[in-house]
Amino acid sequence: MKDEMWMRTWTDGHPHFSEDLHRGIMWLFTPLRHLGQWITQPGASGALTRRKAR
Repeated sequence: MKDEMWMRTWTDGHPHFSEDLHRGIMWLFTPLRHLGQWITQPGASGALTRRKAR
């Protein structure tokens, strides 16, 4: 009986859980994506090679 109640609760709450999980993952990875875009800018690679040359 407890298993059935747990499964019904899981099934009812799963869409909400999935939305929260997706929102949390996007909150974590969005700044990293912007950092990756900044690093791959044309001027950024030149700045890194100049630092290595010094």
